[in-house]
Amino acid sequence: MNTTALPRCAHPACTCTVSVGDAYCSEHCRKRVESPTSSEPKGCQCGHPECDAVRAEAERMKRSR
Repeated sequence: MNTTALPRCAHPACTCTVSVGDAYCSEHCRKRVESPTSSEPKGCQCGHPECDAVRAEAERMKRSR
């Protein structure tokens, strides 16, 4: 059984996995890290299903408190 974890995107709020040797899952995440702006929403907005699901679950948990 392979228990090696896949590398994660270098954007701190992103939960996407990346290919070995890649730092970011998308151009969006690369740009957010390399030149962040205060007008952008917090969290990851890369649009990948894996990230969207994590963000939706976090929002659901926040509302249920």
